[in-house]
Amino acid sequence: MLGSLAGPASAAGEVPVEVLNGTFAAPQAKAGTHATGHDDWSGTGAGQTGGAVFAADLAGHPGAFQAATLNWNGDLTVSTRLWGVKKSAVVRVAWDDSPSTYAQCTATQLAAGQKYRVMATGGESQAYTTEPSTKVGSAKWATGRTYSFTAGENNPLVSFVSEEKGANRSCGPLVTRVTGEQVPAPVDTSVKKTVMPLPEAYDLHTVIEPALVVTHCNTSDTHCTFEQDARYSYQYYDRPRMLGDVYLNCTRNALPDERVLKWDEFPYDSISQYYVQKKPPAPLDPRDNIAKSRDRLGRQIAAGFTVADGNTHQMATTNPLTWSRTNERKLTVSVQPGEVSWIEVQPSRERVTGALISTNNKYRMDVMLDTPSQSLADRFYQRTGPLSRIELDRCGDHRLTAVTPDNAAGAPTLKSTGKKPLSP
Repeated sequence: MLGSLAGPASAAGEVPVEVLNGTFAAPQAKAGTHATGHDDWSGTGAGQTGGAVFAADLAGHPGAFQAATLNWNGDLTVSTRLWGVKKSAVVRVAWDDSPSTYAQCTATQLAAGQKYRVMATGGESQAYTTEPSTKVGSAKWATGRTYSFTAGENNPLVSFVSEEKGANRSCGPLVTRVTGEQVPAPVDTSVKKTVMPLPEAYDLHTVIEPALVVTHCNTSDTHCTFEQDARYSYQYYDRPRMLGDVYLNCTRNALPDERVLKWDEFPYDSISQYYVQKKPPAPLDPRDNIAKSRDRLGRQIAAGFTVADGNTHQMATTNPLTWSRTNERKLTVSVQPGEVSWIEVQPSRERVTGALISTNNKYRMDVMLDTPSQSLADRFYQRTGPLSRIELDRCGDHRLTAVTPDNAAGAPTLKSTGKKPLSP
């Protein structure tokens, strides 16, 4: 477990986790004062909804960071989600804490340190206490506090919960410089393109219906952007499938055969599958191009895919997101005597995982799509092999045609063979 690591050392495979507004720099508080709320965090509880941040000079952190107070007109629960962390990832959150620097605190509230708990989805609640203080209004920062857990859901919620209920209800622990690291959950390549996880949508940290985000994003080209998660996106080859007919050569000679093969590669996405499962009647075919039924949302996803491919200016690219593809190939093959021959294709595909993020509110939605790949070539197989026993028997069968007299010279007639004439 990450929690068992000594000092700042990292576990093998550990990568950073972005914590939005981890230093509580927004909103900006005027020197010596506080500002209400804290961007990308939620503050709820007995006190003022939204909580408050202390200006850098009031917080007194040696790194000159602003800090969030866990009490404001009462004890609060201050929470954020760790975006991009998948279920079963092993996560470690680190932060700094201090007893309150609020001038209205009493010495009694600071003397033994101030208590709070940390909890996360999938982890147990863990108790912490700030350093004790003997001077009201002065900071006493402890750095490198840590909390480890195994994520119980995608985008787990991490919460700091005050346990201070003293005389001054706005005197509570300060926290800042919240960071995260994870050992990511493995990529699940067993997910079928026809049965994807349904979209997970949020308004700030509250789970909402995906349809709300879909409608919002599709209202305007600029309402949302798409950020691809490179860790869980990949190219792969689909299962091979047979194209065209199977040819059996029952003759004594090689048979050349010219074939024109046509096939389609369809797109799949979790948004369409959500509407099929949850919102009948479905407004679109689950294999349809979502860029047609929801054109603005489709363009947002395509633009994010292009940016993630290194084309940050979204200029003309040789590797655009290809929603669907119709293919045609003209092949000439040779079927040898006593052989069976057929053609198989193993199409290349893109599995794209990422999030649609609103540009003008707190909507966010995780989505997955599976489309034909533009940058990975398909594989073709000309398959030949010996005829099976059943196929050999079939080659030895007489033609399944009605008995017809052969009027050539010397040929037996129906009469001479003793067979009854066929009815007209």
